[in-house]
Amino acid sequence: MADSSESICERRSGHLSAAFYVLLMLVVGVPVWWLTTTVHRVKLPYDQIAALDRDLQTRMRADILLVSPRDQEQGPKIQALLKGRAKKNHI
Repeated sequence: MADSSESICERRSGHLSAAFYVLLMLVVGVPVWWLTTTVHRVKLPYDQIAALDRDLQTRMRADILLVSPRDQEQGPKIQALLKGRAKKNHI
């Protein structure tokens, strides 16, 4: 009889330990998890971002080699066309 009352106490102690562990995880673990995984959203300044696109201009110098083996008159025509397009686009 002493053995059965001891095993009942051990079972009860095990159940209480498990219940305390679950309660501890719910009370402490879940709030800590919630706070550490929350994404902080910051309001973006869309007007300032759009202003950056208007204010920034990128200019790049590039040398272009034109090779025209068939028609030697075609090279200057293409060169004039490219210069005209560059001026039109303010390059």
